[in-house]
Amino acid sequence: MARYALVIGIAEYVSPSLPRLSKTTNDAEAIAQLLEQYGDFQSVQRLPQRWNKDKNGYEMAASKVTGAQLGQDLRTFLLEQAANNEALIYFSGHGFTISDNLGQQKGYLASSDCQIEFKDNENVEQKYGIPLDSLNDLIRDSQLSSLVMLLDCCHSGYFLERQLIERTLNAFSSQKDYYLITACRGFERAGVIKSEEYSIFTGAVVKGLAVENVGNSRRISGDRLFDFVSNELKGSVQEPIRMGWGRSITLVTYPQLDIPTGEKIAFNQENPYRGLYAFESEQAQYFCGRDEAVRTLISRLAESRFLAVIGYSGSGKSSLVKAGLLPQLKGDRLPGSSEWAIASFTPGEHPLGKLVDILARQQQQNKPHLLFIDQFEEVFTLCQDDEERKVFIRLVAQEVKKGEGETRIILTIRGDFLNRCADYLEIITLINSIPPTSFIVTPMSFTELEEAIEKPAKLHGVTFERGLVSQISADVINRPGALPILQYALKELWRVCIEEPESPEPLLTRKG
Repeated sequence: MARYALVIGIAEYVSPSLPRLSKTTNDAEAIAQLLEQYGDFQSVQRLPQRWNKDKNGYEMAASKVTGAQLGQDLRTFLLEQAANNEALIYFSGHGFTISDNLGQQKGYLASSDCQIEFKDNENVEQKYGIPLDSLNDLIRDSQLSSLVMLLDCCHSGYFLERQLIERTLNAFSSQKDYYLITACRGFERAGVIKSEEYSIFTGAVVKGLAVENVGNSRRISGDRLFDFVSNELKGSVQEPIRMGWGRSITLVTYPQLDIPTGEKIAFNQENPYRGLYAFESEQAQYFCGRDEAVRTLISRLAESRFLAVIGYSGSGKSSLVKAGLLPQLKGDRLPGSSEWAIASFTPGEHPLGKLVDILARQQQQNKPHLLFIDQFEEVFTLCQDDEERKVFIRLVAQEVKKGEGETRIILTIRGDFLNRCADYLEIITLINSIPPTSFIVTPMSFTELEEAIEKPAKLHGVTFERGLVSQISADVINRPGALPILQYALKELWRVCIEEPESPEPLLTRKG
């Protein structure tokens, strides 16, 4: 699959309300050079650009870019050059919002000839800017296999917080992979520091794409970059946000010789495996092999305020939510999700009282909230009062559908209880909604099993005997309900080989 990049850096503007940007050209050139050297792109197109005869190649130019040129280049890039391939767009320049007569705001990328009309200290009209909702439509109509967008401009978070979620995201095919990072939230302005070489956001991106951040895989993905940028910008005047779904997308890859030798992982004798217990949020780092499933859950939750995770007993559905999805949300995996108030419970014999108490507490908090109902089948197995069951299910549906509310509800349920849900119209309607509001947990692939087995031990400075991981994976693959037994076997293996070593040839050994 071919890869194409469009790097846009607009520094010059004609409107007095849009001052010249001193760092934009340098910012864009730094990104373009990193992508050319380590991104494996067939083409890295710069806008605007000039020929440097000394370097025998193009470089960013500090010249004007009209709205017509910007629009045409975006159309050509998305609909023609990168069609059916992987695409990356970086934009550095001014961004702004316009308030319409209904009090609604629309976001724009500013071209050099952009003109803005003010009224009562608000932007009310514009000419020649690129509307972000139109860019959304263009992305929706494009035939890309994947797209990465990095927006370093004021109000760039508007693209994610409003337009992308409400309009574009629902139009994307689940077969496509997308990753977007914006320099700030929709209400914030992107900043610069006069003494620094780059703007605040792009400076963090350049560091995040550097070889020092590469890790053992030699690759830097969108998630790895955002984690670095978010940490780098903590305490600054702006907060980056992201949106990603589908498979993980690699941005740059470094050759083996360029990677500095990292410190050896310290040996930790504590057992990293869970045995027969489900993973909790506190064990998120040991919950390995389910990255693709977690990303799918995130995309479903971005599309809907309800999500049903369905699977057979022992499929790992509870762990997938507790140690996979919820920690990601706490890390702002969806815009603002770190601020959500999260409550979890199992229905038990009297689910209605639990639900009412939790909703009452959450409504007292002035923030969006998420409710996780684990083992939803207990509504049928433990609750003996059908009237209480009906009221409980009705209240769940009402809470999701509240127009003014910001409640999101996730539940896990065994697949063999879906037929019981069919008797209650409110819950089966939620499960059958469009866009998809349910996710069926599938068996782990061979590669995923190997990661789930091997990575927790590596985190504690321990390796397996050669060939053992593949042998264990082969024994477990395609066996329903085997995951708890696998974790139990690994926990016992650790106990015998690491905590109480007796064998002269242990199957697990300390590194170094």
